Amino acid sequence: MGVKQVTCYIAECDDCGKEHEYDYTPHWPSEQEARHETVNISEWYSGSGVLVCDDCKVKPHAHVPDPRYPDDCDRCGNPVEEHEPVEAKS
Repeated sequence: MGVKQVTCYIAECDDCGKEHEYDYTPHWPSEQEARHETVNISEWYSGSGVLVCDDCKVKPHAHVPDPRYPDDCDRCGNPVEEHEPVEAKS
């Protein structure tokens, strides 16, 4: 049996750097498959080009309106009044 180099993808939190894992670190053949599993099965947050783990998605953050329910946050699911106020830029 020969040896060949294969490129694979792992999912990593853009906030804390934690790798997505079960009892092992899964490897996927594409970025889309890695993002799909971490978001749809492990409930990580993916929006605005970021991938955030289940711990970091509940850290204090500005409200991200859910497209279906704008009073709820797309990132964490909590209502708008439970979020940090957005600081005005000068």
